Formats: sequence, structure tokens, C-alpha cells
Amino acid sequence: MLYTTVDAAMVLSQVKRQNDTCFLDVLHNISCGTLSEADYNILKQRFTTSVSEEERKSFKDAIRLYPTRAEVDEHNKNCLVALKHPTTGNPMPISRIPAQHNSAQARDGTENEAGGLRNTLYLAKGARIMLRANLWTEKGLVNGSMGEVVDILYAQDRSPPDDAPVAIICKFDCYQGLYLDDLTKTVVITPITKQWKSKNGQDCIRQQFPTSLCYACSIHKSQGLTLDKANVNIGTLKEMSPGLTYTAVTS
Repeated sequence: MLYTTVDAAMVLSQVKRQNDTCFLDVLHNISCGTLSEADYNILKQRFTTSVSEEERKSFKDAIRLYPTRAEVDEHNKNCLVALKHPTTGNPMPISRIPAQHNSAQARDGTENEAGGLRNTLYLAKGARIMLRANLWTEKGLVNGSMGEVVDILYAQDRSPPDDAPVAIICKFDCYQGLYLDDLTKTVVITPITKQWKSKNGQDCIRQQFPTSLCYACSIHKSQGLTLDKANVNIGTLKEMSPGLTYTAVTS
């Protein structure tokens, strides 16, 4: 087994991402399962009902972290449907983008099996998105990068909903590479291909744009992200998996 080849381990004991000692103590107690009433009262200061109206408005467009995939999908869908054309105020047309597969088993594969590629994408101009693959790490196009759809391009004589687009023009917040004319921080995204083996050993292939809506994200998938602002909903039920609350509040 692979683990038998490990002959050394390193323990990370110095916190680098948080300087607030009071908050550090709260995080430590959350991780140990020893949260006190005093700790709760510190967290309570950041409840939506505890901050000013002005501060609540400043979080209006911040990503939301939910404990379940169903809650994430519901919020993303509602935000996508609510998009309006900036000039006319009419609802923004939504593109349905099905993935391409080499077999029925590949079509039934999960997003995780397909390396983050979704079976079907729903996007529109102006939609907030997250990159689901490392495309150009040196220039900031990495898994987890967040941005916005600028345009969706179709081949000549092709159109939605029956046809898939050939490219999506996106504007990523952290992109540092070349961009299209006057469209700052924009880049053209094309479909990528992921391969995996099914449970019975069949080769599966999915081709899809490596993006997903990111008005909301699951707490599990927020691991590793550093967010300037986030609305966190840890849920009212017992944690679905150990450490979920800790992951949420440390993002």
C-alpha cells in the first residue's frame, strides 16, 4: 500500500493566515469540539442580524457557503434566473450546455469522477462562475478562480438550446495574462476533456467547459479557498462530516 512508503511526517504548528488572536482561540476550540458560550458570543457578532444595514449590503454579492449540495444548487439557480439585461431590464437568456461523452456510463458519471466537469452547465452573460481546473497557473487561472461570463460564443449556423457553444469569454478577478483588446482580465475558455474508469473498468470520457456557477459553494468545496467576503450558513442540523464548521469559518 502507498502509505507504507511514507517514512516522514511534518506537523504544521504555526498559523499564517490569521492574526486575530481572539478569533484564533475560537477556531482552536471549534477544531477541538470545545466551543464555549463566550466563543459563541464572539461569532454571534458576525450574524446577519447583528451587523449594520450598510455592512449587510456590502455582503450582497459575496459568495455563500452552504453545508449541502442541494442548497448550493438552489441558490445558484435562483441567482441565474434573476439576472437582468443591464440596458433593457429583461431576463438574461440562459444557455444550457450539455457535456459530450463517449458512453452512457460516462454520462452517468459524477462531477467528482469527471474531475469537476458537470454533466450539464447553465450559464448566462453576467453570471458569476468558478474555474474548476488549472488552466494557466502562472497567470492566475487556477482551480477555484472566480469571475464572470462576458459572452458565450456559438459556431456559425449553431445556436442554443440544441447546440453547445464553442467558447466562453470570461473575466476572472485574479487573471494576470493577456486579454482581448479593451476587455480587461478577460480570457477565452474552451472545453477540456477528463478521463476516468468506471466501477467495472470501462474508460469514460467527458468534455465540458471547466466552470460552474459560484453564487454559492459547498463548505466542503471551499477548502483551500481564501475569500475576502463570504456569507456562511452552517445549517441547523448536526454536521454532515467532522470539521465542516471549522472549514466554513476559516475560509
